[in-house]
Amino acid sequence: MRASAFTLCLLLTACSSPGSTSSLERVDPPRVDEAQGGPVELHGANLRPAVQVDFDRPSSSVVNAAFTAWVERGGVVTDLADVTWQTPELVTATVPAGLATGVYDVHLVDPRGHEAMLANALEVVACLVSDCVPDGGDPTERFDAGWVPCGDFTFEDLDVDGFGAPDSGAFLCGDFRAAVAGDCNDRDGLMHPDAGEVCNRLDDDCDGVVDDTGCPDGGAAWALVRGMGPDWATAWSWSKGALWIAGGSDVLVRRGAGTFDAVSNGCPGNLIASWAEPSGRAYLAGGNPAVGRLTTHALSANSCGPARQVSDPVTGLVGFPRADGGVDVAGVLRNGRLVRGVNALDGPETPSNLSPSYRFNYLHGVAPGTLYAVGASSWEDSARMMVYRLGADGGWVDEHVARLPGLPRGWLRAVWVLDAERVVAVGDHGVVLERSRFGWRRLGGLDGDLRLTGVRAFDPGRVYVTDEGGAVRRWTGQRWERLYDGPGALRDVTGTAEDDLWCVGSGGAVVHWPE
Repeated sequence: MRASAFTLCLLLTACSSPGSTSSLERVDPPRVDEAQGGPVELHGANLRPAVQVDFDRPSSSVVNAAFTAWVERGGVVTDLADVTWQTPELVTATVPAGLATGVYDVHLVDPRGHEAMLANALEVVACLVSDCVPDGGDPTERFDAGWVPCGDFTFEDLDVDGFGAPDSGAFLCGDFRAAVAGDCNDRDGLMHPDAGEVCNRLDDDCDGVVDDTGCPDGGAAWALVRGMGPDWATAWSWSKGALWIAGGSDVLVRRGAGTFDAVSNGCPGNLIASWAEPSGRAYLAGGNPAVGRLTTHALSANSCGPARQVSDPVTGLVGFPRADGGVDVAGVLRNGRLVRGVNALDGPETPSNLSPSYRFNYLHGVAPGTLYAVGASSWEDSARMMVYRLGADGGWVDEHVARLPGLPRGWLRAVWVLDAERVVAVGDHGVVLERSRFGWRRLGGLDGDLRLTGVRAFDPGRVYVTDEGGAVRRWTGQRWERLYDGPGALRDVTGTAEDDLWCVGSGGAVVHWPE
């Protein structure tokens, strides 16, 4: 059964006529604090909600999530967050912390694409509250909203790991402050005095000694452990030392015993995506330009199971263990459709609510309802980079990363989700995008000629990426480190922990840390 636009109007009790013009009349409050940002109300007329509800296909039902709003000043565009339709006269939103002071135009687009703009509607001021004490740092980097004078001596704790930077003491209270110092990298939440030391070439516990436990005798290195064979496209590690590798119609498995076993019998071609259950059972997928294929592979078997055919190549897989011992699995097709299932990808294809021109490259998430996918707006090299979040109604929500200042045209090629708010995406031209509760930003410092192909994040300050040039790099929250250089392209990176990382790529390359 499907509800028409008329039915939806009756349900909501207030609808404007389809021909009415959307307009913004005022923003309340008209001022927000530079360091804190805050909620605002956008008042206007004929602010239409979505007019299609499809109970058979939830991805076609988009009500509040389809509204977008942003502010603009001097050609710099910043998205507002939590944009939610309330009534035909009211949309609520949140202004992010860190906007530069000044007067901004406000833009609002409804689900049908009608845009309303109100010039000079919002002013960002340096300190809205008289006792506000910003720390003087870059607000787009620091996000230290809410610090106020108090009787406690605290330290700046930007990575919220409970330990502050030693040289940052002050009588201030609020978020991003800690009672004790001792953090040797306040941009990395995994590096602090209470952290466990991991074999990763870092001083995790801030004792002045790098890799003082857990590394092989004589030190450790990134090493090419397998260097001949087909081109590998995807890898997934489900436990330490154990992983699946696939590319084309070839499949390898390492069960943790130190050997790689070829187990490709009966597997479909053009495999580009993989995921494995905690038990080791694998899901493999791919397809040619006209059709997609999905299959499973038992850990003890030498061949793939029967393959399922779908409407487009499958470009991303992810799954989530269930309390009953099973797993919820999801796969995304190149055209944005989803397939799901319990212990198998046997569910129907969910129609995409996006334009047919959009292309999906990768999928990751931390729960069945917390999925992010990346790709581009079309096939062209000049396509816009896109990130999509799965909405509550099952439809894709555009995260609007294309509006980030200076973001080049091209493709995003991989994504890793740490939690519902923290996400890292990588792609062409050395682009690395980081999402926090304050929105998206670009991490700089990489060559614009790089094509980044894979990402594995353990924290926003601990991100590993691979590229088409054969390198492995790590973001430490402060800088990029080059960890490995290989002879050919690397296409994917996987690992359950930093002391067991695997990268795969062209020419049969399998790279491991530590060796």
